[in-house]
Amino acid sequence: QTFLSSMFKNELSAEDANWMLGEVTRMPESIASSILFDQSIVDYREFLPQITVPTLLCFGREEKVIPVAAGEHLHEHIPDSQLVIFEDSCHCPFLEESDLFNKTVDDFIQKGIGRAGG
Repeated sequence: QTFLSSMFKNELSAEDANWMLGEVTRMPESIASSILFDQSIVDYREFLPQITVPTLLCFGREEKVIPVAAGEHLHEHIPDSQLVIFEDSCHCPFLEESDLFNKTVDDFIQKGIGRAGG
């Protein structure tokens, strides 16, 4: 629960905390362990310049898990990337600033559709 609370700028209600804990523990332990191991051990930095699709990077200003500097690094090395910092969020801007997050994603998608001529 301590790790879970570190993902949010403001304290979660008991109801929201229980819901979130239920969501994050739905994944089988073996898969969660594999993902964590992969993200901790494998260095993917050399592949960043090879990303060829428009990329939206969303970070919360109050992030405690993955620093905003990581988003800045990704943005510098992924061509055609857009970095958006959500000023009133931590790790979960999609929950903490859901309206702004949804608008940001929609704008990004619409921009991509416009570029594709659709």
